[in-house]
Amino acid sequence: MSGCELANGFHELGDSIEQRRRFEANCRDRQVKGLSVMMPDERLLAGLAEGLPDCSGVALAWTAY
Repeated sequence: MSGCELANGFHELGDSIEQRRRFEANCRDRQVKGLSVMMPDERLLAGLAEGLPDCSGVALAWTAY
């Protein structure tokens, strides 16, 4: 079987506590590597805490040359 993946699907993380943990882990990793540290998106975390219905997404980009 052969083919070409055009877009990958994913399920959105809706847990504000887990998302904050991931943001903080990313910041620690970036700091250790000497990269700029980005602050967690507090508006996103607040929205997740309010409740995000189950949702998913897919993205497809195409460029013609």
